[in-house]
Amino acid sequence: MIFDKLRNIDRSWLYAGFLLVTLFPLVFPIPLPVTVSSTTQQVYDVIESLKPGDAVLLSVEFAADMSAELYPGLEAVYKHIVSKPGVKVVMIATSTDGPMFVQRLLDTIDAGDKQYGTDIVNLGYLPGGESAIAALCQDVHKTFPRDYYGTDIKSLPAMADLRSASDFALIINDSSGGLGPVGWIRQAHTNYGTTVATILGQDMALSALPYINSRQLSGLVAGLRGAAEYEKLLDTVGSGTAGMGAQSFAAIYFLVLLVVANIGFLGQSWAQKKHAGGGNK
Repeated sequence: MIFDKLRNIDRSWLYAGFLLVTLFPLVFPIPLPVTVSSTTQQVYDVIESLKPGDAVLLSVEFAADMSAELYPGLEAVYKHIVSKPGVKVVMIATSTDGPMFVQRLLDTIDAGDKQYGTDIVNLGYLPGGESAIAALCQDVHKTFPRDYYGTDIKSLPAMADLRSASDFALIINDSSGGLGPVGWIRQAHTNYGTTVATILGQDMALSALPYINSRQLSGLVAGLRGAAEYEKLLDTVGSGTAGMGAQSFAAIYFLVLLVVANIGFLGQSWAQKKHAGGGNK
């Protein structure tokens, strides 16, 4: 009978259904209604206010296992920065997987007329935690005498006037744990007055709110949803929108399965009671 069929659906069909409902929005992103949070808007506004000649430091601090949640926000923010005329972007990585994601940005994102060495620089891996951040903030050239590709930093026009944290208009870190933005707040904002914003996983977002309320942190892009919000502000569809679509479709799919499973269970229980004569009591 139908209730038995509902309770005994072949699992392979359930897995196939899950694959379809998550893969479709990843391949064909569907923009879902998203309300832009105030913290995401703050990051957008501070980048939008950058002027020609300003420089942004992007610090990639997440591991590969968190890339699905944190790379989309990095991608959206990087797209916004390189779209600003005359604004330079310098990238570093404080996680061992970070250089891979920095290189992905350079390889996959169209930077328009911006050129490497003049407008964009990849300094590479910076180990050492907050002590290394402090050293970088004090003397960029001493901390990174060469870029990621082994080029003397003095030969890169973009780095000529970037000596300390005070020479950067904005620092944005993208972190999955550890210090998060705190090291940059203490070393760059407190000591040099540099504006700091952050991209964090959803589980870390609440820890950043006290720094936002005290204006030590100028914005937060929180997880995959924050990336989708940022893409909405940019009027573009990217991996954040696609990821949110996949999450939403998966949640709906599981709810449908839950309803179907309960219908099958309750229906079979009713049928068994009726067959045993329980329905006449």
